[in-house]
Amino acid sequence: MGVPVTFGLTTLNTRADGFASAYAGERWILKNPTPGTGFAGGTSLGRTTPVLAIYQTNAAATPPTERPLTLSTLTISQVSTVAGGAITIVVATDSTNRYTSGGTLLTPQRCFAENAITAGFLARSLPTLTADGSTDYDVWEATIPAATGTAVTIDFKDAVRIGKTGTIMVYAFAASVAPTITIVAEIIEGIDEI
Repeated sequence: MGVPVTFGLTTLNTRADGFASAYAGERWILKNPTPGTGFAGGTSLGRTTPVLAIYQTNAAATPPTERPLTLSTLTISQVSTVAGGAITIVVATDSTNRYTSGGTLLTPQRCFAENAITAGFLARSLPTLTADGSTDYDVWEATIPAATGTAVTIDFKDAVRIGKTGTIMVYAFAASVAPTITIVAEIIEGIDEI
């Protein structure tokens, strides 16, 4: 049984909620399409060059085109080159669409295969973003060991969220030698009625 969570006067069961959101076509997985192939991080924090950007472009869009997004969990694993020192992971949000150009477009994978809904958001690995401003906030930061075979899963308890326009950014960097990491991100689209 899941853990009961209370939002105002509404109590939700987190396990049942996970099933319901997957069944409704609102739960998505983002990852590199080639298993075991990582994304290159940096040797310092570059605010315009995240490892992963998840973004929406139009606040006026009507559902199901674009709805609020929640980063539920993030799994990070070091592959190939071992980074120089511990890897720093920073997760940030912005209420604006920061995507500018480049990067590899990632196709969100439905958690419920029988549902034919298409994701209303976009995601890219290693894109170029506009410079951050007053709407950019770091919401999570940690260091993880720089060793191959090490996987770390972060459960954000559905607390990292953007509205119908915005960007979720994941940065990864280590001193002297940039890390190469795989990322699996679990995204919930919608659930703006709570």
